[in-house]
Amino acid sequence: MITQFIARIENFLATQSRTKFKQLVLGYVGGFSLLLVGIGYYRHHSLQALVRQLQTLNKKRLQVTEVLSEELTIQDQQLKVLELLAKDPNFFFRQYLEQLLSELNLSDHLLDDEHDTHVTETEPEALKSKQLSEVTLETKLQGLNMEQVTQLLTAIEQNKRVYLKTIELEATKDVPPTVHLTLVMGTLSRKTEGGA
Repeated sequence: MITQFIARIENFLATQSRTKFKQLVLGYVGGFSLLLVGIGYYRHHSLQALVRQLQTLNKKRLQVTEVLSEELTIQDQQLKVLELLAKDPNFFFRQYLEQLLSELNLSDHLLDDEHDTHVTETEPEALKSKQLSEVTLETKLQGLNMEQVTQLLTAIEQNKRVYLKTIELEATKDVPPTVHLTLVMGTLSRKTEGGA
């Protein structure tokens, strides 16, 4: 069977003229070359598509890693906040402010008007699921020099339970120059706590 096939090919080639033979060989070589180029192009295109998919997948993997890392950081911070709240469950903002001003000898700078010190409790969307609320205290002080302002802000910043939200300074025309200070401080409290 194979010998018959080979014999047919030999017979066919013997009956062809030299130019016709060259044309056939060139045709077969050209067709085979085109086939190889097509296969190469297909493989290259497929490989490029795989590289793009890998790059996209790698970007998504990095995003997931980043999100998980942020989530771990948030959980760690949440644990620290809960530990901090557990250490001092009877924290009252006004008492803290009065004690701080007394320690810094700034009590006489606090405006006496009850309307100038406001305690507000809010429940931001981010804290609802964590059974926490934010308590803010707005207070106004007058006649402070910059050294006193710096000492007060440093003392507030050193307390992990309290954070500054806004600071407003208003310069006076007094001699020596002083400022009026409006502070809005915040803290977190459990919803069952009084906080104020």
